Amino acid sequence: MKAILEFTLPEEAAEHMQAVRAGDVMAALWEFDQYLRSQERHLEPEQRDDIVGARRTWLETMGEFLP
Repeated sequence: MKAILEFTLPEEAAEHMQAVRAGDVMAALWEFDQYLRSQERHLEPEQRDDIVGARRTWLETMGEFLP
């Protein structure tokens, strides 16, 4: 199976760049999640609750966009 994205350039240049850079964005999002996970594991308990809540919200939000 193949999927082909077509863009009318230069009118859709921004959309084209979004599609081209999507892998880079996903990698950055993964790195941010790993940062939050690291913080969650190494903070004091009273600080950890804030990170746990933020990461939970982060993962729920990202789950809406991931297969």
